[in-house]
This record gives sequence, C-alpha cells and structure tokens, in this order.
Amino acid sequence: MKIKFTYLLFATFVLSLSGVVSAQERSGFVMDNHGEPVDMATVVLLAGGRQAAVAVTDTAGRFALIVADGEYEINIRYITHSPIKKMIELKTGVGDMGQFIMEESIVGLQEVVVSASVITREADRFVMRIIGAPSMLSKDAAEILRLAPGVWVDDTGISINGMRGSTVFINERELKLPAEELAGYLRNLQSSDIARIEVIPQTGAEYSADSRGGAIRIILRKQSENGVSGNISIGTSLGEYINEYHPSATVNSRIGQLTLNTFASAMISPKSESEMTTTRIFKKEGTSTFHSRSFMKEKMHYGTGRIGAVYEPDNKNSFGVEFEYISKDTKTPSIAETVIRESGSNAIETHINSIETNAKSDYRQNEDDKNLSATFNYVYRLDTLGSVLKFISDYTNKKVGGDNDYNSSFEIKGIDMPEIKKDSVYRNNTSSDYRIFSADLSLNKQLGNGMKFLAGAKYMRNDMSDTVSYESHFLQNWKPLTDYSFAINYTEDISAVYGTFAANMGGLSMTTGVRVEHTYTKGRSSDISNSYVVFFPNVNLTYSFNAMRTFMLISQFSRNIQRPNFWYLNPNRVQFSDYSYMIGNPNLRPTYINRFSLTAVYKYRYVLSTGGTLHHDLIREVCKIDPSNPDLTYITPENHYMENHYYVALSFPFQPVKWLNANFNLVGVKQDIRGVKGGDKMSHYLYFNNVTTNLTLPEKFIMEISYSGTSRLYSANSGVEPRQIFNVAIKRKLFVDRITTSLGVNNIFDSKVAYFSNTERFTANTGGREALSSRFIKLSIQYNFSTGKSFKKRDVERVSESEKNRLEKSHDAN
Repeated sequence: MKIKFTYLLFATFVLSLSGVVSAQERSGFVMDNHGEPVDMATVVLLAGGRQAAVAVTDTAGRFALIVADGEYEINIRYITHSPIKKMIELKTGVGDMGQFIMEESIVGLQEVVVSASVITREADRFVMRIIGAPSMLSKDAAEILRLAPGVWVDDTGISINGMRGSTVFINERELKLPAEELAGYLRNLQSSDIARIEVIPQTGAEYSADSRGGAIRIILRKQSENGVSGNISIGTSLGEYINEYHPSATVNSRIGQLTLNTFASAMISPKSESEMTTTRIFKKEGTSTFHSRSFMKEKMHYGTGRIGAVYEPDNKNSFGVEFEYISKDTKTPSIAETVIRESGSNAIETHINSIETNAKSDYRQNEDDKNLSATFNYVYRLDTLGSVLKFISDYTNKKVGGDNDYNSSFEIKGIDMPEIKKDSVYRNNTSSDYRIFSADLSLNKQLGNGMKFLAGAKYMRNDMSDTVSYESHFLQNWKPLTDYSFAINYTEDISAVYGTFAANMGGLSMTTGVRVEHTYTKGRSSDISNSYVVFFPNVNLTYSFNAMRTFMLISQFSRNIQRPNFWYLNPNRVQFSDYSYMIGNPNLRPTYINRFSLTAVYKYRYVLSTGGTLHHDLIREVCKIDPSNPDLTYITPENHYMENHYYVALSFPFQPVKWLNANFNLVGVKQDIRGVKGGDKMSHYLYFNNVTTNLTLPEKFIMEISYSGTSRLYSANSGVEPRQIFNVAIKRKLFVDRITTSLGVNNIFDSKVAYFSNTERFTANTGGREALSSRFIKLSIQYNFSTGKSFKKRDVERVSESEKNRLEKSHDAN
C-alpha cells in the first residue's frame, strides 16, 4: 500500500510539471482608488467559462499565477470594493499583467451589504480585514477577536466553536504565553497595528498536533521603507475593583536590507481586587452549614520588551533573529473568614449537639516570573509563486519563584464543651525552571495548476524542574512539612514529520495531509515514563458553486491530541486555602480528539457551520471531598471516558440603514459527557453569543454597543453560571487621524461571576466580583507616526510556542 501511494504521488508530481512546461508565471498588482494595496483580493482567470487559474493577493496587493498564453476573462473581487471583470490577452514572454484598480464601495458583489467588521470566509479560514473598518477603531486584539465567527475570548483563553486550546500567531510567530498573560498581551495590541486577522477553526498537518482548538493568525500592518514608523499609546481601566494602566510603544525602522523591530509594553495594576462568597448546600438537611468570604487585593507589574532584526541580502534569502524578555511581579495579599456549623451525627462527639468553627486566614503570596527567549530563522525563496525552504529554531527559559506566608486562627465552640482556640502558621517557597528547545525544517513547493505540497520535520525538547518546600511554625520553630513539600522533574521529547498536498479541480479544492509524532516523557525523579507514536490525518474539501466563490460548501476533518500539562502531572499536594487544595495525577493519559465540520458560505460573509468535536480520555478537573476531613475539598485532574461537543454556528451582518450596522456571532453546543465506560451519559445545551452594533454619529463620532452572553457551562462536576455583559464606547479620530481616542464603560449592569461544584456530600456555590469582570471605565489614547514609503514589516518566526502553554496551570473550560 505504501509503495502504491508513493507511485501515485510521483505520477501526480510528473503530471503537474508537464502542465507547467506550456505555461509561464504571470503577476500583477491590485490597488484601490487611493493607491493603497488591496490584500486578500481573489483573482480568477476564466477560459471558456471554466476556471483556469486562481490567486489571492498578499499585503502588498501582489498576485502570481501560472497560466498558458491566450485570451481570458479576469475577475477580481473583494467584499469592500466593486468587482473587476474584463477580457485580457496573455502573450508569450510577457509576465507582467500590470496594475488593476478597484473602486471602494459600500455595496459589494450582488448587493452584498458590507458590515462594519468586514469578515469573509476563505476555503479553510475566516479573514477579518481591519484596515479602513470604522468598527475596528480603538479596539484591541482581544476585542476584535470577539467579533470573529465562533470565537470566544476571556481570561481563561480562546475557543473556536466551543473548543478550547486555540493557538495565536503574530506574523507567523506563535505567542507562547499562558492564558492570563495572553489576554494581557492581546489587550495591548491595538487595531492600528493590525492589517487582518485569520481564524482557522481546524488546522492542517503543518501545525502541531496539539493545536486542538484551531489557530488565530494576526498579520500586522505595513510599516515604512528606509524610514521610521510606530505608535505610542496609553490605556486605563478604572473602577471600584480595578485600576490598570497599559502603556505601549512600537518603533519599526528599515535601512536598505536591514529591518529592525522594537516593542515594549507594560501592565501596571496598583489595584486589582476581588470579593467572593462561598456557601455549601448539604444534601443531608439540617446537619451542617458553611459560609466563607474572601477578599483579595492583587498588585501586579508586568512588562514585555522585544527586539528583532531581519536581514535580506537579496530577493531569495532572509535571516532573522529576535530576543524577547517578559517580567511579571505579582503580590497577592488576601484574607478569608469562614464559619462552619455542624450538628447531630456530624459533630465530633455524639453527646455534643452543635459545633461552630470560626476561621480567619491571612495570606501573603508573592510570585516573580521571568521569561527569556531567543529565536533564529532562515528563509530561502525558491520562486516568485511562494515556494520557500524554511528553518526555524528557538530556545525559551522561564523561571518562576514564589514566597508565600499563610496565617490562620481557629475558634471552636460547642455546647457542653469549653472554647478551643488554635493557630496554623506555615509558609512555602517555590522554584520552577522551564526550558524549551525546538527546531523545524519545512519545504513549501508551489507546483502550478492549483497544486502544491508542504513537507517538514520538527524536533522539540521540554525540560521542567519544579520544587516546593513547606514549613510549619510550631513551638517557636519552623519545621518541614514533608507531606506537602516536593521536587518533581520532567523531560519530554517530541519528534514529528508532516506533509500536505493541495489541488484545485474546477470548482473543487482539496487539501489533505498527515502528521506523525513520537512523544517520550519521563519523570527524572520517579518511575513515570510514557512513549507513544500517533498519526494525525486531516482533510479539507471546498466546492465553489460559481467561479467567483459567492457560494461555497466546505467540509473538514482532523485529528488532534491534548497532552497533559506538567502542572496536572504533579502528584503532590498544593494548598489553596485551609479548606481546599489541588493534587495532580501522574497517570493521566493524553486526550485524542476527532473533529469534523460542514460550512456553507453565502456572498462571502453569511456563514452557517455545523460539526462535532469528539474527545476520548478528555482531561477534566474534578472536585472531591478529602477522605480524612469532610470539611476539605480538593481538585484533581482525571480522564473522562468520552465527551462530545456538537455545534451550530451562525454569523452574519445586518445593516438596516447606512448609519447603523451590526454583527451577529451565535454558537450553540450540545455537550455529551460519559465519565466512565458504561456509565450514564449526561447532556447539556450551551450557547455563546456576541452582538456588536455601531452607530455613526455627527462630527465623525462612532458609538459602539456590544453584548456577550453565555449559558451555564459545565466541566466535570463543576461549572460556571450564566452571564450577560453589555459594553458601550464612544470613539473618534483627531488631527488627521494621527490621534485616536476612546471612552467607554465595560459591564454596564455590573454582572457578577458565579461558580458551582457538586460533590457527594454538598454543592458549593461561589459568587462575587473579580477585577476584570467588574464594571469599569475604559479610556485610551494613541498617537501614530511614520516617515518613508510603505513596505511589509518582516517578523522573526518561532516554532516552539504551542508547547509552552502545557507548562502553565490549566484554565480549560468547555
């Protein structure tokens, strides 16, 4: 079978080359009526009414295709511009097709009403064009992504069509940040720096197999050639529970063949507070009550600095290097007050009718996080059609240190017993060191006639050392707590080879590929080891009902993996409070995921998608009761036998009048859970809704009103209660668009957060306010500067970032 497949692939390759001999490369540019390039425009050549060649323009407006001599009808379309349709003649030896000018229009092809978000669907992805879209004014990247079809963004990460684990790329460089830091990074990235965003719901073989939640690609705007450009911005969030400042600056310059890129940002949080209340509803009525209130006052200083250089000695070779340093210092003092009343059979002694325990806790937690990374890449361009040979290597070292003090006092009172008072004083010191090295070599070859292939190999090594030491203060001395202290070390080696093949056959486009990965994980301080080889196939079929692709039907299938992060594999006890802790599970198995979808796209923007995500051995956090103390609960990760998500996603614009437009993004999910093989199946129906409305006001003011809502969300025996959030903002550009201002209110009605956990003894309900989810005023101002001509900003690419998230504490939800 393997030999037959090799012959078939070779025959296809020979046939494709024979078709190229009689043709030649043709290229041209698509510009708008202001002289700016139009990127992501579709260029189609028709011969006798049939598609002869198709291409998509890049950020410079350039397109290239291979086609034989003759007369063709050329069709060029983009949703924000009037289409071009005319006859052209291509002659031997003439490869320059010239420049095509598209007129901007508020009405697209066949009376397509353009929404403010300007979202279109390509064969395997959604494309959001940011430049020139009024609704994108003074938005950060996180706010823009909330407009993308099926995308949900919060501080626990990004999901597409209800599937967590999405990876984020900036100009081909994947961001290697945990969920909370990723959210902060996206809040500092402004729309003025972004040309477009691409959302890939299901990734191909060229992406890591653990890209289970798809990929987000953010392409930055063109900067200046032989000059300097950039921006300076400051934003603030002010409210009862939050006081944050977000300064940032970007400076890009180019001198001849050398491009330098620098970026610096900070998140300064002098005030970030939360107030939460927890109660327990016991299943045996009248036996116990539990009430706890906690107050947290976090102060955080977070900074990022990055400098990169790209040297291009000629049109074929490119060398890049980049260094990035991230520093995060967090101080989190908190206090908690807990009252527990027990009566009847739950009391300590049978002759005692009632016991009341009053606990007061004072925690001082400090964490210092340093992250240094270095990246090198080399790109060799084989031709002008986009064929490239690419090598990327990078190294990351992340060090985390913690110094924490816990002081608790307990007062126990009961009928017929004297009052008892006791204290609990302990501390811990944590030290974690993560090291990641990776290298990726790939060849992307454009064959012509709508065919191309990609092949590559990748190696990655993850190394983690994690040490925690606990001490208890007893009889005026500090004594080690060996049951809580631990030292754990892991190494993981991942080797992969991958390949994809793509072809166009009239109205049908096909992309198919496979990725093979070998993973070897070993705990150096234990007997734990795991080794496995897995195949990850994927297929994408797109059928266009006409040459202009105004109506497309897309089907996709892919297989992915979710490896347990090292935090989950830690078998030791990590104390959260006097009544809760977490313990890892070194026997966790990886999760295997099969995904399929069918998507209909009408007039580029109206999208209806349905599909499923089938998990086997899904890793979930489970809340349990400590067997030695029924007042204590703990969290531990476990493999669920099966959890399947079936979804329907609908996205569409609505513009009843010229000055009012709205964007609807609606997702419904049916969640089926079976915890153990042969167990009962539990089903839940979930929804995720985003609606954004923009009103154009006099004097070039823009008002934006947005709504986001979720149903109750479930994860194992815990979950999040429904929540509805409304935001409003007023935006305007000043001084010939050099200054952009925005003033708004987030969470106008101050919707609170609420969580629940079900155990065999009780249901715990927790609710209150957290800093970023509370009501606050948001103000931002940005100044843009530039000198020189327009050119495409070059960025250093990275390869290892998708593994970085596994080294962090998990925030997975539905």
